[in-house]
Amino acid sequence: MHHYIRTVTRVENHPDFDFTEAMAEGWSWTEKRAQEFLAFTDPSGRTLAHSLFNPVRSVCTDFRIERRPQGDYVISCNLNFVP
Repeated sequence: MHHYIRTVTRVENHPDFDFTEAMAEGWSWTEKRAQEFLAFTDPSGRTLAHSLFNPVRSVCTDFRIERRPQGDYVISCNLNFVP
């Protein structure tokens, strides 16, 4: 499923992400900051804790930077929950 990063927080020195299906609710990034963030992701997929459904784990693949109509950017990925 295609989702957007809504929030990024720190939990025990690790990033924790919350996702939304709505582009309008996605975290607002500058293009440069989004590119810097994606430089640290594994292109084959990254296991992330999903704060709304802890301890459910999810795997994000196909990270993308998308421009919103108002000119800022969001980061999207294909989100699959892992049992």
